[in-house]
Amino acid sequence: MATIHHRFLGKQEGDFNPNQPDTHQFLDLLDVSFCSRPDDPQKIFFPSCQFTTRVVALGAEDNKIVSEVVTTKRPADGVVIDKTYVAGLIFNADCPVVCIFEPAKSRFAVLHAGFRCLMPAVDSKGKRGRGIIKAAFEDFKFDVSDVKVWAGMGIGPCCYGAEHWPEMKDQSVDIPIGKATRGARAGKKSIDLIQLIYKQVVAQGVKPTKIELDAECTCCKGYFLAPRFHSNCRSGKQAGRNAVGFWMT
Repeated sequence: MATIHHRFLGKQEGDFNPNQPDTHQFLDLLDVSFCSRPDDPQKIFFPSCQFTTRVVALGAEDNKIVSEVVTTKRPADGVVIDKTYVAGLIFNADCPVVCIFEPAKSRFAVLHAGFRCLMPAVDSKGKRGRGIIKAAFEDFKFDVSDVKVWAGMGIGPCCYGAEHWPEMKDQSVDIPIGKATRGARAGKKSIDLIQLIYKQVVAQGVKPTKIELDAECTCCKGYFLAPRFHSNCRSGKQAGRNAVGFWMT
């Protein structure tokens, strides 16, 4: 049975933005950060994130950057991997990440869990599509009795301040709302994204004992010292990207 591993890297390790002008610098950073130790991955697969609800399996629509680094040909915000020593990476700057690990089938999914991935906007007909968590469970038939789910490495309600979303004014939408207490958005209504993820995972039938949550906030971690992670909320458009990676051995 496969074993799952993880590595979370931030400002101290570099900027993992896959869209930076110098592709060679990005690839070198990935190599040093994820592929330089004996038990490290031999290949990296990451989605071309654009706040979609698409989840793509390794090999389904690979866009090869180099032989060891592959992304998706079309926008997607999640990947599913069923091979050992292949890492699934998300490059984030406040959006939480979800990992769904199914030991019996030796496979896992890594999802970019920004608010619009979790809760798509209402379409022109007044309908809201399924979120990325439901899409992953339904499309890939993950066994809820076997999976283990981890969620974290995102902004907390302490800093998010999400009054810009129209759902904040819609009482019919079931989202955990609080108030931001730190940073530039202090005092604004805020969404607890980790709790929203938890509610959606439980709704798929996963038992709470199989869910692990990391509520550490990417924005305010190291708030009084050197910030540990890249954060859009803290740095705006100039923010770099963290690297959140999982792989099996």
